[in-house]
Amino acid sequence: LACILEPFGVSFRCVENVDPVKDTLLITGAGPIGLFAAAIAKSWNASKIIITDTKQSRLEIAKQLGVDEIIHVDVDDVKDVWIDRVLELTDGNGVGCLIEASGAVTNSCLRALRKGGKICLCGIPKKPIHWDNVLPDVIFKELTLTSVHGRKHFDTWEKSEELLFIKKWT
Repeated sequence: LACILEPFGVSFRCVENVDPVKDTLLITGAGPIGLFAAAIAKSWNASKIIITDTKQSRLEIAKQLGVDEIIHVDVDDVKDVWIDRVLELTDGNGVGCLIEASGAVTNSCLRALRKGGKICLCGIPKKPIHWDNVLPDVIFKELTLTSVHGRKHFDTWEKSEELLFIKKWT
């Protein structure tokens, strides 16, 4: 149990930062952090959860957790065509919340957000982050950007334990 409290705590903080209650959430990366975040967001009544990953097996687990939409991303997709599907699922508006848990932060992450959207970065990038269209994709959208590195020792543990052991999962 102790070994899952760290990644669960990171996921909890990410979900807490974007606060997806009754909002659409996109999670990029269906590894342990992304999958825990999906389960937590579901218990917090996110209106729609979309998750992306390069591995179909991880997306199948996400589907079992109750994620609404899964999007398989081609590793060699330099144009980020997955964003078209996200925009289609949100009637062209974009998502209100985004958790970047893959470490592959792209310009499309910003394009996926609607005006006033919230993004939390927790994936570890393997190369420098460069955003091409800061004015339309960040400034004009009035985005809120946060990041998470680890959990808050006792605060996150207590909240995570309450969710894991006291609250009922949907």
